[in-house]
Amino acid sequence: MWLWKFHYKLRNLFKQDSDRFKDYQMIVRHKEFDGTPNEGEFSLLLDQESDGTKKLIALAIILISCKNSTILIDEFDDSFHVELSKAMIEVFNSIENSNQFILTSHELALMDSGFKKEQIYFTEKKDRSTTELYSVYDFKSEENRRDYSYIKRYQKGLFGAIPEILVGKLKQAIERESDGKKKK
Repeated sequence: MWLWKFHYKLRNLFKQDSDRFKDYQMIVRHKEFDGTPNEGEFSLLLDQESDGTKKLIALAIILISCKNSTILIDEFDDSFHVELSKAMIEVFNSIENSNQFILTSHELALMDSGFKKEQIYFTEKKDRSTTELYSVYDFKSEENRRDYSYIKRYQKGLFGAIPEILVGKLKQAIERESDGKKKK
């Protein structure tokens, strides 16, 4: 219930017609990179910003205003550069943060960005109505090795949860469709 109320308030923060913020315009300042030491600055109104910048500001508001809460974020890294996502994970895992974050992502590069093995979970579709949830913690590991990589182990299929992509079948369907249009 609390999370829904907070999400509702946050969503209204970014609406131009919100009564509470009707006369308030957030301005975001940016450094302008031109490859010289004399870089300038420019400003944009919040509604002119990218989805990623708006999301980053929303996360900053959550981090500053919430204490000892559990925050759920689906597709956490959507609209973020991978380096920004890694930086946010570092903040989420920092001693200064008292919240618990539960994140979903499809970005493999985040697996090796400072997570403990008990923080990484996978889902695997079992049949039409069930999905299995399991942790990397359940697998034998060799984490004391310097070259240990969750990504490499995942890509080798050691954790499961790898989608089966039928590229050949998709190409065949495209070819059949193209051939059908040529005959007409």
